[in-house]
Amino acid sequence: MTEQRSYEHAARNGLQAPLAVPCLGETVAETAVPPPTLDRDLHAKFSYDPPSSLVMPDPDGRDRSDPRYIDHRDMVLRPDIRKRGIQVPLLAFLRKDGRKQLFEGGTRLESALLDGLAEVPVMTYAAMPDRRKATFLANENRLDWSPAERGHFYLDTMRQEGWTQALMCRNIPGLKPSRVCKTLKWLEDLPEQYHDKVGEGDGFIPERGAYTVCDFPAEQRADLCEKFCSGLMTVDLLEKLRDKIKGDVKNAKAKPLKLKCDGVQMVISNPTLNGIQAFAEKLMAAIRKLTKDNDSIDFLGQRLKGA
Repeated sequence: MTEQRSYEHAARNGLQAPLAVPCLGETVAETAVPPPTLDRDLHAKFSYDPPSSLVMPDPDGRDRSDPRYIDHRDMVLRPDIRKRGIQVPLLAFLRKDGRKQLFEGGTRLESALLDGLAEVPVMTYAAMPDRRKATFLANENRLDWSPAERGHFYLDTMRQEGWTQALMCRNIPGLKPSRVCKTLKWLEDLPEQYHDKVGEGDGFIPERGAYTVCDFPAEQRADLCEKFCSGLMTVDLLEKLRDKIKGDVKNAKAKPLKLKCDGVQMVISNPTLNGIQAFAEKLMAAIRKLTKDNDSIDFLGQRLKGA
């Protein structure tokens, strides 16, 4: 039984690829459509491989004997794989002995071995790619990589590498400067208790909405987040509200005040009540000095400036 498969990235159509799990003895044809996030410069090759032929990733500090890890694998990941198949290719590099060693996807490989899958999708690099590029590529192919996790990946990468946003985007393929800038903005300015609420779906705050919330005063942001989570706010509505407030503020800016009397003309560029009163007091003080000292009118400007 041969089954043609393709991986359409979730960002392209909002759906996950409908992959079935091959049974023992089945063969699966290679796809002609690699994931759009593939870093072409690293020359990765796509294939289906028997799980037993793959080498587990090097230790990454994760305790795979931890009951919480095992519960997540057995109660969440494995049932999902049995139902829909492995949605994201495992990432591997070619060792000197010719075997493929994973650097991303160890839990999925464990699940495949435990459930007796015949083959799993694998992206194989000729050599171990740059760890940061590899991590980003692996996570970009994850459909469950939350916006907050992505934002912290940006921050951790910049901190550890000593990069600016521009340098990070230049060194990691696929990173868009505008997306990085907006993500870091809401990660810094959005109330922390709502970071995990940023995402798609009911009860969540779309990333565009999280970014827009940060255009409002800090004391209003928590309330706006609550409205998003309660379904009382949309991105379009919030953006219209923001634009209206900006327009009102712009239109409310005072026009220059022109005063003219007996050949004397004065223009106050940004008139306010307090400003005009302060200026009037300063002007009267200058006039009093001018009269007292019997100075000519040429010195009025000098007196006014020093009053």
